[in-house]
Amino acid sequence: HDDLFVAARKGNYLLRVRFDATDSSRVVSTEKLLEGRLGELRAVAASSDGALFVATRDEVWRLTPVSNPQ
Repeated sequence: HDDLFVAARKGNYLLRVRFDATDSSRVVSTEKLLEGRLGELRAVAASSDGALFVATRDEVWRLTPVSNPQ
């Protein structure tokens, strides 16, 4: 799946937008992540290894994917 991640500064969360595997213009779901955990998110960027870099006003966090969430 290809996901879009959006830093939502006002709501203090990372928005994950999931798209349909067969129709990339169709949104299947949205999910709020890290809500209220890091403060005001300013930016998000994906790296080639699948990690996300999330920036707040004062810090940059590197989030790595979990291969087998439980």
